[in-house]
Amino acid sequence: MYEARVSETICIAHRVPQGDGRLGPLHGHNWTIALDVGVEALDSRGRVADLDAVRASLHRVVDPLDHRTLGDLAPFAGPASRTAPAVARWVADQVRGDLESGLRIVAVRVLDGRGGCVSWRAS
Repeated sequence: MYEARVSETICIAHRVPQGDGRLGPLHGHNWTIALDVGVEALDSRGRVADLDAVRASLHRVVDPLDHRTLGDLAPFAGPASRTAPAVARWVADQVRGDLESGLRIVAVRVLDGRGGCVSWRAS
């Protein structure tokens, strides 16, 4: 399998559930959303994909989140949907329909800017 990665960085705020079920304090992150795509065989030009098109799709999905509070956006109304792993899965679901034939999502990673990273991986 051949893989390629595109990424976009956004500034996001959220409140996440704490151990006792209450929401923690509002806080912000500079998240880099990395989208890994893969194919079994390179295209006729020797490429994994048209990365400009893949990047445009990722940008279309994450740009509306930039400089926003997740809980204010309909897809993230539930507290458990405001976490980085949930956002990674949501991004995968949103981008999937834009991909050219034969190209699949391998993983979506959310890097928090402090060395932390969570991933959603295709099974």
